[in-house]
Amino acid sequence: MLTLGLSLLAATSTAAEPRLSAAFAVMPVLLDYELPGHPNTLGRGHVGAIAEGRLIWGPHPQVDLELGVIGRLPFALDLEDEPTALPILAIVARPAPGLSLRFGSLDPRHGYHPALLDEPRFAYGRNVEEAYNRFIPAEAARELGTALFPPAEHGAQLVAEAELVRAELFLDWQLLETEAHREKFHFGVLGEVRTRWLELGLQFRLTHYGGQLFTKGDPLRNAQLDPVRQPETAAIVARLLPLRIDWLRVVVPLALIGGHLRQDRADPERWHWGFEAGLDTILFDALTIGYRAWLPRDGEAGFLAEDSEPVYNQGTAHRLHLALSQRFGDLTIDGALDLVVPEAASDKVQYLTVTRVRYAFDVAILGR
Repeated sequence: MLTLGLSLLAATSTAAEPRLSAAFAVMPVLLDYELPGHPNTLGRGHVGAIAEGRLIWGPHPQVDLELGVIGRLPFALDLEDEPTALPILAIVARPAPGLSLRFGSLDPRHGYHPALLDEPRFAYGRNVEEAYNRFIPAEAARELGTALFPPAEHGAQLVAEAELVRAELFLDWQLLETEAHREKFHFGVLGEVRTRWLELGLQFRLTHYGGQLFTKGDPLRNAQLDPVRQPETAAIVARLLPLRIDWLRVVVPLALIGGHLRQDRADPERWHWGFEAGLDTILFDALTIGYRAWLPRDGEAGFLAEDSEPVYNQGTAHRLHLALSQRFGDLTIDGALDLVVPEAASDKVQYLTVTRVRYAFDVAILGR
């Protein structure tokens, strides 16, 4: 009995041993969107590197504290506008297997359909000022201090994951209300069921511009030139998996997406929606050759979300998708090229290219 008690005590002490580790990642990024013939979005490009380092302290088996920094360095001549750094500070609790709750700096890799959120672009920087001013009159435009905000999210995040199911709920604060602008936050919900033949997901994203503290003293808010507004987007996404062998997978992606927001500076908020269908052939889990058809309501251009990939802001369009993904130990290389032909300007070919090289590694300092 004494031996058993000592063994249990030793096991408990080992499980409760504090842990300390360090995690590092660097990711050169190239984003280039050329959009001739696009009705409402100009082309854009960014090239630079995102780097982050953090210390992870585990005082309890179910609690981690993270402290570090994330920074962005442009490789082009944008040294006055694009360099930035932000602290990383997060508390992560895991009260049960498969359940995690994060406060502070969030994990921004949500897995949204690009019509709701262009995550590769957000991983380099967020166009918060551009989004704020897009649907308010020009005379009400706000200056928020930078054209490209850091690639970080802050707030609270709950993730539940099991063998076949994943669900996520998060709140990301972007702006606190001041005399110069409204508050702004994102609220998101994602759920997915994964089976052998089908992956089915529900996605929702709401953006809120609000606040009452400074409304009476602000002539723009009083005149409803910078009103309370709440763009929202929802999607049903599916991936049919009819064929999977050692070297070949065939995937049929489908999506029904609807957004409720202003479509120009004068319009009230209204719904715009569309359907997407395609086919992907994936060779050796590395090379993807695919096709997408974007079919918006009545073939019309319109906005589904503030931060959509620009393909989804125009009318009917057809896309050839080529992607290559390779992993070599701690190094991951992802590259994609999309050639897009919009039906409204069939003599124009748009392209979107994203290349990311990520090197990430962890170092155990204390404990396991």
